Amino acid sequence: SCCGLEVVPRCDTCLHVVESLSATAMSNGTIVHVQRIQALDALRGIAVLMVFAYHIVSKIQTSGVLSVPAKLVLATGMFGVDLFYVLSGFFITKAILSPASWSRTSYLRSRITRIYPAYVFCLLVSAGIAVFTGQISLPDLAPALLLHLTMLHNFVPGMSGKFNAVFWTLGVEFPYYVLMLAIGFRLRDRRYFWKISGIALVVAVLFRYCVYALIPSGAASESTKFFVSTQVIGSLDAFFVGGIVAYLSLHKMGV
Repeated sequence: SCCGLEVVPRCDTCLHVVESLSATAMSNGTIVHVQRIQALDALRGIAVLMVFAYHIVSKIQTSGVLSVPAKLVLATGMFGVDLFYVLSGFFITKAILSPASWSRTSYLRSRITRIYPAYVFCLLVSAGIAVFTGQISLPDLAPALLLHLTMLHNFVPGMSGKFNAVFWTLGVEFPYYVLMLAIGFRLRDRRYFWKISGIALVVAVLFRYCVYALIPSGAASESTKFFVSTQVIGSLDAFFVGGIVAYLSLHKMGV
């Protein structure tokens, strides 16, 4: 126990212990996740590059031979965000299903400690720049910060990009974390896992259909429809596809 038997063992002794525990647990029908999948860390890096390239190319005027790769980047780069959601669904679901016992308190603590330190730092820096450049007034600063700190900024029109436009993805991710906090124990029951996953996939598709097909074009701009359709309800299919892959991999039903 010299390194606390973490998910990623840090020494050969603990690795041996964890592997022994894993073998025993698997024989008893309990799933224990031991190895970290480095290829998926690399996939996260690819998703970063896709989004980064998309935003850079969208600001550059291209012509001639450069127009073809530029169009390719613009057509595919936006899906880096979807890839993030799929990976989040995979890791979060695996973290919920893997332990012999799962604690809501530990889960919430791990999400907060993983997200908030870096997020608060970036938020304060972005807020300082916004105030310094006059993009936001001091009276509006406190409510905007409060909405961002509570991850509710996507639910107030015009607030998601108040400090930094990329913060909108956290406004989608964190509600998903809260949803998983609420249904985690149900997902650990095989009888409910497939029902919940199926409902999530159907709800996401129907939600996006309603946004695009049922809202008249004059009632909302295309950018508004895109923003609404990509909130947590409309992105549930990406999250739960990742969750389904996690379930299959844990039960040795796929790679």
